[in-house]
Amino acid sequence: MRAKLQAQQPSVAVAATTIHGWLNGDAVPGAQSTKAFLALTAYLHSRAAVKESKYVKQPEGWWQQLLAKAQAESSQNQGGRPRTTVPPPALTGPVTLPPASAGFTGRGQQLRQILAYLGPDHGQARSTTQQPTAAVLAVAGMGGVGKTALVLQAAHQARREGWFPGGVLYADMRGYSPESDLDVGAVAERYLRALGAKAKDLPPTSEEKRDAWHLTLNRLADQGRPLLAVLDNVRVTGQVSQLLPTAPHRAIVISRHTLSALSPHRVNLSPLTLTEAVQLVDQVLRIGNPSDERVVSDHAAACRLAELCGHLPLALRIIAALLRDEPARPLHELADELKDARTRLDLMACDDTDEEGRPLAVKASLGLSYKNLPEEQAWAIRLLAAIPGPDISTTAAIALFDRTDGRRLLAGLARAHLLQPLPTGRWYLHDLVSLFARNVSHVHDDEDQQSAAIARLMDHYVTHAKAASTYLLVSTEQAATDLYPDHDQALAWLDAEYPALVSTARYSLDRHQPAGTRLALALAAFFELRKYSDDGIAVYNSTVDVCRETGDRRGEGQALNYLGHALRQSRRFQEAIESQTLALEIFREIGDPEQEAAALHGLGTALWGDRRFEEALGAYRDAATALHSVGNADGEALALDGIGVALNGMRRFQEAVEVHTRSLEKSRESRNRHIEATALNHLGASLQKMQRIEEAVEAHRAAATIFHETGDRHREGEALNNLGVALGNLQRFEESIEASQAAIAIDRENGDPNGEGASLNTLAYSLQAMGRIDEAVEAQRSAVAAFQKSGNRHSEGVALNNLGASLQLSGRLEEAVEAHYLALGIHRETGDRHGEGGVVNNLGVASREMGWFDAAVTAHQVAVGIYRETNDQQGEVKAFALLLEALRAQLSASADPTEK
Repeated sequence: MRAKLQAQQPSVAVAATTIHGWLNGDAVPGAQSTKAFLALTAYLHSRAAVKESKYVKQPEGWWQQLLAKAQAESSQNQGGRPRTTVPPPALTGPVTLPPASAGFTGRGQQLRQILAYLGPDHGQARSTTQQPTAAVLAVAGMGGVGKTALVLQAAHQARREGWFPGGVLYADMRGYSPESDLDVGAVAERYLRALGAKAKDLPPTSEEKRDAWHLTLNRLADQGRPLLAVLDNVRVTGQVSQLLPTAPHRAIVISRHTLSALSPHRVNLSPLTLTEAVQLVDQVLRIGNPSDERVVSDHAAACRLAELCGHLPLALRIIAALLRDEPARPLHELADELKDARTRLDLMACDDTDEEGRPLAVKASLGLSYKNLPEEQAWAIRLLAAIPGPDISTTAAIALFDRTDGRRLLAGLARAHLLQPLPTGRWYLHDLVSLFARNVSHVHDDEDQQSAAIARLMDHYVTHAKAASTYLLVSTEQAATDLYPDHDQALAWLDAEYPALVSTARYSLDRHQPAGTRLALALAAFFELRKYSDDGIAVYNSTVDVCRETGDRRGEGQALNYLGHALRQSRRFQEAIESQTLALEIFREIGDPEQEAAALHGLGTALWGDRRFEEALGAYRDAATALHSVGNADGEALALDGIGVALNGMRRFQEAVEVHTRSLEKSRESRNRHIEATALNHLGASLQKMQRIEEAVEAHRAAATIFHETGDRHREGEALNNLGVALGNLQRFEESIEASQAAIAIDRENGDPNGEGASLNTLAYSLQAMGRIDEAVEAQRSAVAAFQKSGNRHSEGVALNNLGASLQLSGRLEEAVEAHYLALGIHRETGDRHGEGGVVNNLGVASREMGWFDAAVTAHQVAVGIYRETNDQQGEVKAFALLLEALRAQLSASADPTEK
């Protein structure tokens, strides 16, 4: 064996006993024996190969690291006190990293991802049988998003862990700077010098320097000394492709572009979350002044600052630096100053510098990205910054650009991280990027060009909104268009585009452009379907103004009609009645009978909401007559349904059933499923009043199914709640609870407190019937709160009355009486005599149970009179029976002197 060693390393003499000690673990080779130890490992591997062992050879560098670790352990164990932990190998390679950022926060997931890639367990060590593999991680994101700060945190941690004994080298490739890019040879020379090469030893040409760099990497790999190279501000893959190392080395490439061809390993950075953004401001403020409590003491202002900065780390650091220079300045004062979009970017600058020593200024950072865009992409981003909506679809962008290659332009901007793709397939500009692009557009673009682009976008939205909305107005067969072959696709487009559509309409209307009127009117059916009443009120108020200004009487009438719908949905019934009345006058003036009928129907609905049932009945009847005369079958069916609703409110239930049945037949004739479902739902409500509960269940179930299929979630919740009421009346309480809970879920999803209150009322009824009284009380309290939130005073009174009944059953009689008195006041305020009778009846029951027999008798006598007045024979019989019980209790009490 010794002869073998001498043959490989003739200058080293090692005794056989020494080698024996190494092999048995009795001794560790000293530093002077390293070459002999490596020769021994090579010899043993060759012997293993002869014996056809499964042993896999480790590279020489691996053995070097193992020997260094053993030598360190041996040194520490001298003196009889072995170490319990082993320190990492000594860092022998150079480190040229800039310092890590102070106040770094957030990015926990991304930091772990980078460290996992850098760690020694990533991939496999290179062996003689393996092909060299790429070892590159790309970190990409928009300028100022914190790419370099994140990578420096990871690289410094990797250095401290001792993962790269070959060195940790950094180079700024200046890919986005006005200065010339660094070429491959310059970076290779910089790295070689850092690794100890002398100037006189470096080859003269760029190509030779690159070769020398790769030879050095190979030598370090053979020595088991992996190296990390960080290449910052890389604009294109070609800048660095010839510098990249292979395993076991690592490289991190930082770019504002998505360098798709560079590496499958990629980390894309987005702006911080709100919480992380606020934490960053707080940490930077505390640098040098740990007692700075401004973020903690005014958290709302800190959140405003974070939002105004778009959660962008560069902007946040600048703002925090400005605040740090003025320790007495309140956060809300700077937030108020930043509100002005015209000057916001100019304020986001300070005298401090970033990790590479560049001045901190958001405008300058964004300018570097913008200047490196091809002209067509720069033009596209200026147009995108001009759109009114928060984001844009690909098809809308193509209309905006008026170019068939619009998708390519969008993708190019996304690769530059100046345009962000959404999971929905839409695109949006970061707020600060949008501000920057709008500022530069004033210099580059003609105002007429931008106006023409917005006009193209408006035409696109109007065309598609009209096509999609036809499915909400007529039957599926009639609505089929080339743009949207079915109802689901049409509704999906409206839902996806809604924020952009409303923003664009309001943008145009605020500028008194008639084009905004066309879009606003095209959205009417969708506003109604989704109950977007606040947006509807704002849009149609503006539409009325524009139409009056331009003398468009027909458009003014339509806008007033739709404004009335939105006001009615917001329970502003008196204003709705006034708006519908004005619309009606306009259509009569210009002689448009079909629109006159539409206004009459809207007026009837507003009157019904105000509980003026007789007037509503008259408006609905006039609408039905007018629509019949012009042959509008769908409109007539809907007007008939309104007549039935008014009759139901007047407690003329048999007539209501008959009219709803006619409405149902007409809707089925015209195959309008939405009107069919509406008629079924209202028919079910009238059938319940006539105690035809089984029929009502089937009607409500069918209505809920159709509303679900047609995407009308609000009315689906309403139908499910009505189904729950009917099932409860059949004492099928488990099914009732299931239906009402499904309705509550839909109401909460839709943000519909009024519907939620009604569904909670239904739930409470079934819970109470099953003896789950405490749950019923809580459901009723929630119902009261929901109606208060929605402003529905009448339903609030109903819920309070029901709450009182539940409290009675739980024995909480004083609370019950209080709830009933509150309900009584609301019913008198809203003029609901029938509801008032129910409350008085319940007050009588509570009074009797509390021993107030005279009060109970009086209450039931009043209830009998109210039910007789409102022609409710069933209620009258119930009140009379309760009156008899109260009289018996009164007589019994007067006969027993001990009874109070």
